[in-house]
Amino acid sequence: MKTPVARKTKRKPEEAAAPIIPVENPMALYSDVDDTPDTGASMSFMDRFRRFAFRSKAPLYLILLISIVGFWVISLRQPGPASTTSLLRAYFDRFTQHDASARYRIGAFSVPDSQIVASFAALSSVHPASVDSTSSQDFLPAFQRSQFENDLLLHAAIESGQLDTPEARLFLETVLRQAAADYFVLTNLTVEERKYGIDIHEADVHALYKKNGDRYAKAGIEKEVALQSIRSALQSERIRKRNEIIAIKRAQMTRTIQEATGAYYREANR
Repeated sequence: MKTPVARKTKRKPEEAAAPIIPVENPMALYSDVDDTPDTGASMSFMDRFRRFAFRSKAPLYLILLISIVGFWVISLRQPGPASTTSLLRAYFDRFTQHDASARYRIGAFSVPDSQIVASFAALSSVHPASVDSTSSQDFLPAFQRSQFENDLLLHAAIESGQLDTPEARLFLETVLRQAAADYFVLTNLTVEERKYGIDIHEADVHALYKKNGDRYAKAGIEKEVALQSIRSALQSERIRKRNEIIAIKRAQMTRTIQEATGAYYREANR
């Protein structure tokens, strides 16, 4: 049996292997760019693009570099999620100017009376019936002292780094959400609803004492003790009534907004 002999074929000149680009000269691919004019109808689009890219490589590299660096710089300048500390520190940064007449100073920060009075007015505007023009003069000194103590503790908390923990961020976020929702409800109270304050009148206190004076005397309760007890009871009742008004308003607003927006809440037992 004859063994098959492999056929020998001659490769045509046009089928010869393409020249190998030397590894030491990667630009050999473009060796014809400067020698051959960029003309001729037979030249393909890719050939023209290849020659244009080679001749314009310097400005193209520059454009690429600018685009990369520009994107990086812009991304760094974009404001990211602010930390709890940065948000609270921004409050103190408003009072970096030294003020000898400041109500209080904490470190390099001087908080003027104008800031405290403005804060007091903002709080009072939400509860206009709670603080009248006469009683506000009595509440303001206590409010000023409370603001100093709050800022003193806040500054120490910021410096300690405790406010940047996940628990602190969640706690403060929850309190802020609650306060914002409460403000929205309070500022939407009707004129009649806003008139109901928590202050009590001394005439009402003495009228109740006069009506029940004998009972207090029989129980051996001194007049001043009895009057103070009546004041506390009346104020507690007014606070309860005002909280009831706010709760009803909150429920009405919640129901209206939920119906208007189609918001959904899934009960825990479902």
